[in-house]
Amino acid sequence: GKDFPDLMSLLRSLGEANFLMTQYLCTEAIQSFKRLPMKQFNTGWVHVNIARCYMEMIKHSEAEKHFQEALRIEPYR
Repeated sequence: GKDFPDLMSLLRSLGEANFLMTQYLCTEAIQSFKRLPMKQFNTGWVHVNIARCYMEMIKHSEAEKHFQEALRIEPYR
């Protein structure tokens, strides 16, 4: 359908961000996550992964903000 290209673009963006995380390219991964559409950015999964990146960068206060946001959005996570 008409949504297929948008879905492929979204999956590509998520895959890129995830790949960058696996390479410990944390700054680049965070930038990649921040380029996601707002609806996808504002998910617990994205915020937890951004928090993990900040933890790797030893930026604990930034990590805490994203962990808290993930918990607020998805308290069951």
